[in-house]
Amino acid sequence: MSDETTIQTALSYLRQNRDQYELEALRQQLLAAGYPSAAVDAAVARLQADEGATPTPEPLPVAAPATPDVLAGEITAQPEVSTLAEAERERLRQQMLGYLREHGGRYELEALRQQLLAAGQDPGLVEEAIARAGVTGPPPVERAWPLGLGIAAINIFALPFVFGALGSLAGGSDSALIVVGLLPLLVLVGELVAGLLLLNGPRRRLGKALLWGLLFSFAIPLILGVLLIGVCLVIIAGIGSFGP
Repeated sequence: MSDETTIQTALSYLRQNRDQYELEALRQQLLAAGYPSAAVDAAVARLQADEGATPTPEPLPVAAPATPDVLAGEITAQPEVSTLAEAERERLRQQMLGYLREHGGRYELEALRQQLLAAGQDPGLVEEAIARAGVTGPPPVERAWPLGLGIAAINIFALPFVFGALGSLAGGSDSALIVVGLLPLLVLVGELVAGLLLLNGPRRRLGKALLWGLLFSFAIPLILGVLLIGVCLVIIAGIGSFGP
């Protein structure tokens, strides 16, 4: 809507309602409906010029002013006035929808809401846009360390039996025993290399799980060994206390 069209629309509204309401009340309603203040002032000046009056502040009304509900009803009856504010709200709503749909898969919903509010957006419009966009935030991150515990359990408890069985099948061949003895080291190195390679790919969780499994494979036996030594020391100290 051009500036002149906006002024003419506001002027038409003022003329239709001038005999019912005070000019300042009509002016405030136009501003509340989203009309630019410059266009409203120009329309008021033209109306006063048509009435042969010098633009002056509106005197205090003698009669009781109309209630806000009545004024709101009058403005609703003017499509140009009501649709202007609604068009602006819809433009902001669509702008927020685009923002939410663009970033909804990467950030938490609450973080997006706070960003919109910090930018000065109307809280009601923000909630409407969120509801319309159907944003739920990024999918929950699946933790890799539980899978790493499973890998560590295989390394600690299953692989020794497998390598032991291979060693028994190798018989007394020294070269075969050396190969079987190197297999655990090769497996651990393979897990390390595979974990590092997968960290930057789509199977990042598996890469992290392999690295967690490698860490647990060393940490769990170490912790169990320390606990076992501590228990043994306590038992020995207890036995010594019963001596002569």
